[in-house]
Amino acid sequence: MSAFYLIMLKYKSSTIMPAWKCLRMATIEGARAIGIDKLVGSIEVGKHADIICVDLNTPSMAPVYTTPMRNMVPNLVYSARGNEVATVIVDGRILMEEHVPVTFNVQEVVSNAQHHADIIGEKAAPLFNEIHGMNAIYMEEDKL
Repeated sequence: MSAFYLIMLKYKSSTIMPAWKCLRMATIEGARAIGIDKLVGSIEVGKHADIICVDLNTPSMAPVYTTPMRNMVPNLVYSARGNEVATVIVDGRILMEEHVPVTFNVQEVVSNAQHHADIIGEKAAPLFNEIHGMNAIYMEEDKL
């Protein structure tokens, strides 16, 4: 959807490209552009089942109109941030369900990343302190 934002900035108008066109560009038209539209890009028999389920009960997706018009696609294109995705299915395999990844443990990944960040910080400290002088001292004393 980044391309949409660039177009919107260039023309100073959010109506220059309708939301439905942006969604098509991100799905079937994008797949067609790189020659894989027979495999992905739309929900059809024989294609890979790559699907997301969006939680409509989030601030960025609200309000939802279903009659007399619908605004789910504009909400998704103009307002969604990513945290609205509740379920992710790739090639028919559920990777995330109800906002929780099912193929790995998030807390384990975060803990492992923090452990390695601590090691890197310890190794980098002498050089950082040498390069940054007083700033490093103030940071160490929580004054900066």
